[in-house]
Amino acid sequence: MLRPVAAPGQTIAAAVVTVGEADKAAAAEFSGIVDAAVVLRRPGAPRDTDAVMGQAGREWPEAYVVVFDVADAVVRVLRPQDGLVLYRPLDADVARNSPYTAALAAAELLDLAVTTPLARIAAVPPPPATERRPVPPCWALGLAVGGTSVVGLAGDLALVQPVVAIELLLDRRRSDWFGALSLAGALAGLQQRNLPERIGIGPRAATLDRDDLILQATLGRGIGPAALLLSLELGFAFTRFTVREPTGAVLDRARRAAGWLGLTATVRLDLGAGFFLQAGTGVAWAPESRPFVQGSDPVFDAGAFQLRGHLAVGWDSA
Repeated sequence: MLRPVAAPGQTIAAAVVTVGEADKAAAAEFSGIVDAAVVLRRPGAPRDTDAVMGQAGREWPEAYVVVFDVADAVVRVLRPQDGLVLYRPLDADVARNSPYTAALAAAELLDLAVTTPLARIAAVPPPPATERRPVPPCWALGLAVGGTSVVGLAGDLALVQPVVAIELLLDRRRSDWFGALSLAGALAGLQQRNLPERIGIGPRAATLDRDDLILQATLGRGIGPAALLLSLELGFAFTRFTVREPTGAVLDRARRAAGWLGLTATVRLDLGAGFFLQAGTGVAWAPESRPFVQGSDPVFDAGAFQLRGHLAVGWDSA
């Protein structure tokens, strides 16, 4: 029995591949003449040396592969660890009629493969450094100034307020779709009304002064130089109601704070250099709305539903 040279305590393991039925006798002879652990393997393409080498390196634990190919009168020994390939051509008649001869040739090649030092594979140099372009930010800051109007649909409220808004835009550069969170202040909405005279009560003037703080969550989609935005709004209205005599003396005064919910659709047009123009309209619902009253006279009634519109110019860093 041939004993391939191995390090002390090391067991040689070899995978044996037969190309055809005629190779099985040579494989059996090989198993009987070598002192090594032999395992029969069935690769997908036994005649393709590169394919066998790749499959052995990925899937088989054996360090060596012995391939018998009697039809082509050749035996091969492969070492997947470093790509070593050893082969020995045989006489065609001898290969067909003497399986032992093919097995002996394979055993000698295995011994040679075991004693051949591993090839040093040069390290693959890293790819040349390329200029890394900065990734555009997925967020941007914006600022808008303009005006907003509020009209009570079932009441008599009609206000115009200057508005200032700051916003945080998300995914503005990476997609046609983007989101935004904004905080807006609509200030100093003023409405005045003269009240009719009553018996014992002279002329009076009523004033309603309203400020709004608005939180918006927006989903937008860019379409060329424009964008369509749909915003869900949570607003807080801070209203001051005052009734005065012609002399300026205060007859009545009240303060209220109430919340409202709104839905607004907006069209935004890109003006270039980060500037934009936008206009929109929507509806708001104020569930706790109730009229202001002076004496027995209802003065200002905003109604539960209010129509809101806005026009603004702004800039964002996207």
